[in-house]
Amino acid sequence: MTELQAWSMKPLSERLEWVASFRRAIASYERELCALMEQEVGKPRLEALTSDIAPVLAACRYVEQNAQRLFRPRRLGG
Repeated sequence: MTELQAWSMKPLSERLEWVASFRRAIASYERELCALMEQEVGKPRLEALTSDIAPVLAACRYVEQNAQRLFRPRRLGG
C-alpha cells in the first residue's frame, strides 16, 4: 500500500486534525519562516507573509471549514 492509499483510508476527521495541526505549526513559526525566506531568497518579511504564509494558512482554514462538502462521495459521469 502506498502512502497516498494509506492516507486516503484514514477517516476525514483524522485528516482534518492533521490539516489543523499543520496550520497551527505554520502560524506558530511565522516569524522564523519569514526570516528564513528573507535569508534564503531575499524576500522581504511582509512579502513572505502575504505571498507565502498567509495563503497557506487561508487554504488550510478553507479545507477545514469546507471539507464535508469538498470531499463527499460523488458519482462520476458515465
